[in-house]
Amino acid sequence: MALFLVVPTVKLIRDPEVPSHAWGFGVTTLAALAAVAVAWFLCSRPWHPAVGFISSALDVSLVTTALVSFALVGSPLDALNSKVTFEMYFLAIAATSLRYDARVCLAFGTLAVAE
Repeated sequence: MALFLVVPTVKLIRDPEVPSHAWGFGVTTLAALAAVAVAWFLCSRPWHPAVGFISSALDVSLVTTALVSFALVGSPLDALNSKVTFEMYFLAIAATSLRYDARVCLAFGTLAVAE
C-alpha cells in the first residue's frame, strides 16, 4: 500500500488545486495506515478468523470510498479512470479471493457487488 502512494503524491504535487488528487492521496494514505494497523495487529496477537473478515471488509470499503469520493468531487469518468483506485481494486480482489475461507470470498464478493 505504501507503493500506491506514489501516484497520488505526484499528482498532488503537480496539481494541488485539483480536489480529486487530494481525495486520492487521502484515501490511499488511509489505506496504507489501515494496512500497517492490520500488520501490527497480526504481529502482536495470535491469529483469529475475524481478521480475514475485517481486513476484507476494509479493502472493499476503501475502494468504494475512493470511487464515491472521486465521483462527488469530479466526474464519474474520474472515478472510472482513476489510477489510484485501479491498483487498490486489484489488490482488494486478490486479497479477498486468495483467502482460505470460502465464507470470506462469498461475503465480501457480495459486499463489493452491493457497494
